[in-house]
Amino acid sequence: MKRSMFLLATFFLSIPIVALAQMIRVNSAAALDGVVVCFRARNFIITTTTGPCDDYTPPRQVRVGATFLANGNTKVIHVIVANRASQDMPDLGIRAGQWSCSAAESLDDMPLADEGSHSGTWLYIAHCQPIN
Repeated sequence: MKRSMFLLATFFLSIPIVALAQMIRVNSAAALDGVVVCFRARNFIITTTTGPCDDYTPPRQVRVGATFLANGNTKVIHVIVANRASQDMPDLGIRAGQWSCSAAESLDDMPLADEGSHSGTWLYIAHCQPIN
């Protein structure tokens, strides 16, 4: 399941912005299916590696100010981004209007569609309810 969630998170965060009806920053997000996964990316001189976090302990709630443990470090959530799909993407199991959320210490930690390679640790919720 972690591998499929990783592929979904990586693909969904790299799809063209035209497929997103709405992208907003929120104060918290609820995982509708209870699944909150952690990913990390490292940008080396020649390559970038991305994969699941080591030693991951999720936050009790995904909200600004909450902490989680990943890769031997305590991380504080400072930003949560909610993405709403504008169209069905059956291959990914995403329907139009569905929200997915990402949370991290900063926007720089998340792989965004208009960015190149990056380094960072972020949380991903494939099926979320954004809360302000």
